[in-house]
Amino acid sequence: MNLDNYCIYDDDNLKLALEKIDKNKHGFLIVLNSNKKVIGTLTDGDIRRSLINEIELSDEVGQVGNL
Repeated sequence: MNLDNYCIYDDDNLKLALEKIDKNKHGFLIVLNSNKKVIGTLTDGDIRRSLINEIELSDEVGQVGNL
């Protein structure tokens, strides 16, 4: 199992997050800070809701995830 497909950094963009969620087929990611510390989760539902609220795919994961 490649854990890289289950983790994303809080300063990565939402487009990358969607790509990773699509690869891992589980609908979520673990969000890490720059020190590789777990700070929360991000689901495909979180991203959908943020897009409805006019967040862009270029925005950072840290603006959307459950941190």
